[in-house]
Amino acid sequence: MRIGIVGYGSVGKALHQLIYEKAWDFKNKYGLVLQVVFVCDSSGCVYKESGISPPETLKVKEAGKSLSSNFRVEPVIDTIKKGLVDVAVECTPANFVDAEPAYTHIIEALRSGSNVITTNKGPMALYMPTILEEAESRGLVVLYSGTVGGGTPFIYFADNALRGNKIISFRGILNGTSNFVLSKVINEGSSIEAAISEAKRLGIAEADPTSDLNGTDSAAKLVILLNHVFEDKYTLKDVEISGIENGIPNVDSSHTVKLIASSTPKPKVSLEVISKNDPLNVDGTYNAVEFNVEELGNVYLIGKGAGGKETAGAVMRDLVELKNRLQVQYFRKSYMRAL
Repeated sequence: MRIGIVGYGSVGKALHQLIYEKAWDFKNKYGLVLQVVFVCDSSGCVYKESGISPPETLKVKEAGKSLSSNFRVEPVIDTIKKGLVDVAVECTPANFVDAEPAYTHIIEALRSGSNVITTNKGPMALYMPTILEEAESRGLVVLYSGTVGGGTPFIYFADNALRGNKIISFRGILNGTSNFVLSKVINEGSSIEAAISEAKRLGIAEADPTSDLNGTDSAAKLVILLNHVFEDKYTLKDVEISGIENGIPNVDSSHTVKLIASSTPKPKVSLEVISKNDPLNVDGTYNAVEFNVEELGNVYLIGKGAGGKETAGAVMRDLVELKNRLQVQYFRKSYMRAL
């Protein structure tokens, strides 16, 4: 399977390294031969038909340089349009205004005949129905488990662990940065500013954590889960959003405050006071989702939120899923031709 990595930050670099490290395991266990043939950062794409090993490009990025400083590159979109890969992995930073340039990367990859795996929440939160329709019309696959929960498989949990059951609603903590800040403020008496500074120092928060703290990032993940679980067509504008920016309410010793994303009665992200005995009371960067299931009652999944390696792990999971789906497509076409 020929792979192109679009976006060579923490996720893209971790993914490249994981593919290299797991190559033998994936070949033996899944029959998957993985080969990265291009990697792209904002300066352009490096392409090598025989495959790119991580040391070739990672040393450049670790030195704080762009790929163009050491390699001959071409514009990202030109490389994508050539259709050089079986799957393009889009892992550039999220843009919740117009989802660019990731939206164009995804659409052009599909139009060039490449399947897509994305960890970028922007396009899926703003244009998920359009993207999935484009893929379906071309007989291609778009996978996105890394957009929600990083390495914690909320999407696959809903698909597989709860298969055959009816999910009525869900609610949960979908952003690790805001949960870290709230944990510091409520549990340790820290100020919001000090908690944010610590999160930045530890690499938990981005340089500009606004979308994490104002609820936009959680809302984007909520939209993706809503559309996936209920096969609906929500976008970010359908969610009522508020976050930490307006202050954190005071609570007694038996309660805490969490930034909760809820599917019902109307899609909403807001601060909620919950009991410390609530299963959603997880601290630090952990995410947690409560699925209300018709046959089972409440079912919970808890795990670490986004991180470079964790999110790259989600992409590895999607690569296996892609292989399985392509096999099904192949056998279905073979069966239809035999009729």
